[in-house]
Amino acid sequence: MKDVRTVDENGERLIFNPRKAAEMDVIISGQACPIITKGLVLVSGIVGTPGFGSGAAVSDAGGGDLKVVTYADATVGKFLGPKNDEGYALLKVEL
Repeated sequence: MKDVRTVDENGERLIFNPRKAAEMDVIISGQACPIITKGLVLVSGIVGTPGFGSGAAVSDAGGGDLKVVTYADATVGKFLGPKNDEGYALLKVEL
């Protein structure tokens, strides 16, 4: 849930200055980064029409989109409502 950067605001490579990366609160490209495993997030890039309680799974088409499926153990979470006018929906992540 952090920004990934290779250079700072002056164009200097952060790989040689990890202290600056820590001050900027960014992850240097190629390094490990934290991921979300539980919580509520607003997501876009949803294939299908989510409803209250429908499941979310990673789409087979690639690109990192989420597809609407029946809620089961193989899902990454549960939609808590339909998409809004901008295409975002609230997702309860349960990994």
